[in-house]
Formats: sequence, C-alpha cells, structure tokens
Amino acid sequence: MTLSATVHPQSITQFLKNGGLFSGAHLSSRLVLPLLFPSALPCLQKALTDLKDIKAGNSALEHHIDQIRRAYGRRRAALFEAIREILLPLGFNLSLGEPLGGYFVWLELLNDVSEKDFVRECAKVEVIVGPGSDFVVSRDEGRKATTRLYWAWHKEDKLKEGVQRIGKIARSLQR
Repeated sequence: MTLSATVHPQSITQFLKNGGLFSGAHLSSRLVLPLLFPSALPCLQKALTDLKDIKAGNSALEHHIDQIRRAYGRRRAALFEAIREILLPLGFNLSLGEPLGGYFVWLELLNDVSEKDFVRECAKVEVIVGPGSDFVVSRDEGRKATTRLYWAWHKEDKLKEGVQRIGKIARSLQR
C-alpha cells in the first residue's frame, strides 16, 4: 500500500491487517509505513488505537499474515506461469525479471506496439494495465514500451484469464 496525499485510517488499518508490519515485541515501533506526508501521522495514531488488541506474538495475527503470504505466493506463481506459457512465446519480456517481492510485474511490450494502443485494447476486454511511461522517473530515449501489471488483488483463475486476454490482444496487434 502506498500512502497518498489523502490518508484514511481505514487504509492504514487494512495495511496493518494485511501484514504491513514486522513481528516483534513492540508493534508501534515495527511498522513498515512510508510516512511521506505529515497528514498520515494522525491517521496512523488512529489506526494503532483501532488495533490495540493486536500484539506481536498474537497467534491469530500470525496465522492471518501467514494466510495472506500464502495467497500472494499462489497468485504470483499463477501469474508467472501464465506469462511464461502465453506471453513470453509471443515476444513479451519480463523487463526486470521475476521480482522476489512487491505486487507489480513489468512487461516489455512487443516491438511496434505502443503503450497507448496496448492499454486501450486491454481496457476494451476489461483488463486494466498501467502504461510503463506513467511510472518511470525520466523519459529515457530509446526505452522500450512497457506495461505494469498488478497481481495481488485478483485470484489465480482471474490472473490467468487476464493473461490469456492480453495474449489475444497481442496477437491482434501484431497483424
């Protein structure tokens, strides 16, 4: 989760419940939150108050975090299996390789396929992808067109279906 200029206590609470913390003796000193905005502090204080019953070593919390990690592991594995089977043979590349963490995958698009066209065609079949140019720090000349896929939200079957749809789009754009 990335905190934005508007931070809601529910968002921080959800972040904490989803495993955005280290196991340790003192929950409040072990948070992994990018406090980029001063407005986040009051929200963080409220979230900690809401979570006062959750303590490090709490078996229910540890069980919950373990379940989330396993679910994310299955989703990541399903996505990469589909990418290897469907997209890599078509000419896509994993521009940064297979990440060991995070919730995003970067794909280099096929030659002569623009990010704008690719994003538009994906949206037509209800697959929402991010154009890579929206996420780069500088607009490097000669940079290959990329797209960013977010995988943490959807179940494995939906991720595979999304990759299949992307494969169909890629084949239609190559014609």
